[in-house]
Amino acid sequence: MPEQPFDTLPSEAQELPQGSQNIFKAALASATEDGMSQDAVTRVAWNSVKSE
Repeated sequence: MPEQPFDTLPSEAQELPQGSQNIFKAALASATEDGMSQDAVTRVAWNSVKSE
């Protein structure tokens, strides 16, 4: 699965404060490295931001 470029975050994520965007990006990268599906990667990233 190709990794999602971090400069093309979902529009909702682009509206987050910079610190939250960094958390979102880190979660995307980690979940992608774990081989998760794109849907799962996105859910993990949103859950990471919501828990902070």
